[in-house]
Amino acid sequence: LKTNLGINSLDSITRPNKNVTAGLPLSPLESMLNKAQSTLDRAISQDQQKNDQEALDLYIEAVELFIKARNETQDESFKSGLNIKIKQLLDRAEDLKGLPAKPRQTLPVQSASPRKLPTFTSLHSKLTAKEIEVLKNSSYINDKVFLPWLEIDLQEKFEYDEPFIDPDGTLPLSNYQMANFDSWKRPSEFMDKPKMIAMISSETIRQ
Repeated sequence: LKTNLGINSLDSITRPNKNVTAGLPLSPLESMLNKAQSTLDRAISQDQQKNDQEALDLYIEAVELFIKARNETQDESFKSGLNIKIKQLLDRAEDLKGLPAKPRQTLPVQSASPRKLPTFTSLHSKLTAKEIEVLKNSSYINDKVFLPWLEIDLQEKFEYDEPFIDPDGTLPLSNYQMANFDSWKRPSEFMDKPKMIAMISSETIRQ
């Protein structure tokens, strides 16, 4: 995968050769690479939207993560691939530094705790009162909050040191479903290098 910015996806780099057993937790290297690639996806998304400062910050963060990953492996071929990627990101960061500064929008700080329902009046000031009311009501399904996608969500980080645990617990199942149900598992617990959709970044999927 190559973006129109000329930055290659991590999939274009040959990973270190090793035996991976599906179901085992990711190694520190794999976890760091996933976090670095996710950060890069967000940087590219901000870059394509012309949010230069946000993109620059994310490119720098991605570079730091890829450097840490490079230091975790002894595979010279893999190191060489990471060095190429790091140089690409640094070159793009330098290009962004040379662009005229634009006013930066102040955004609320996002935390790892569950989000509270935002004030739709402020976030959707262009919507009519009726549309705002519909959004409020439709965010609740079976007494659970399912917020609509907001541009502010692009600033939220979804990678944490510990796996996410839904505070609402697991989904309730019917008797028919329970009769055929084995257990809940994360994708990484039963497959190697899971992807939501092959060749498409999860950062581009919106509801």
